[in-house]
Amino acid sequence: MKKLIIALILFVFSHTYGQQSLPGDLGAFLTWAMQNSGELKPVSFGLENINIDDNITIKNYIGSPLWLPKWVKADVLFNDRKLYHLPHVNYDALDDSFMIYFKDLKKDIPGFVSTEVPILNLKSDNLLTVTLFDKEDGVKKFVRVSYLNFSEKPKQHFFQYFSDKPKNALVLKEIYKVVVYNKLKGMPYSDANEDYAIKTYKRFYIKTKGSLFKPASLGKRNILKILNDKSHERDLKKYIKKQGLKMNRPQDVQKFLSYYHKTFVK
Repeated sequence: MKKLIIALILFVFSHTYGQQSLPGDLGAFLTWAMQNSGELKPVSFGLENINIDDNITIKNYIGSPLWLPKWVKADVLFNDRKLYHLPHVNYDALDDSFMIYFKDLKKDIPGFVSTEVPILNLKSDNLLTVTLFDKEDGVKKFVRVSYLNFSEKPKQHFFQYFSDKPKNALVLKEIYKVVVYNKLKGMPYSDANEDYAIKTYKRFYIKTKGSLFKPASLGKRNILKILNDKSHERDLKKYIKKQGLKMNRPQDVQKFLSYYHKTFVK
């Protein structure tokens, strides 16, 4: 498999909320970015085969590492509580990272980003939340959650949530992608004769009365089974019916679990 190099750096080219402003000098800004985004590192993805427009396409690949089909506006909150507006962001579900696309970059920043591949990575350890604003599909909110909060270790660090605030999240959606390699039949082995498919998977987690997130298939029967609260099951079924909740929708499951935890969990 051919390896491609994308230089990564955190480069924020919008204003912040409040009084915080970005350094005007490029050198000072790059120093600031390295201090606030962690260690910069290259990642592989086929430089000579990448065509960047409103999406990424890769020769010999079926599918995309990106979750959304286009780059969207985003608000990004860092560990230091600084919040930034970014114009072109997407979630790389293969690498579990958020990426900035410099669509109109005119000049290389040597050692960091080039006009050929103007994509920069946001280091996950220094991010708290990311909100993606998709005009067609609505707002999508992500939060970084430690694996210690799960009954079994998840694959990703970032999860979509469906509450007003991350701290109130009772339903998490994990989105991840996997590269599947298929050697073409009847052909000798070589990079050129491999076929790559990027497949997308999702998994939901719900918070139980033990305060851990557990994997769950959405649906009334499955949710009630995981909660395993026989003493309140009749009341919970009545609430679902009265509220007209569709338990295959994460937003409705969030509402249901909020009621459950406030009413029955001590």
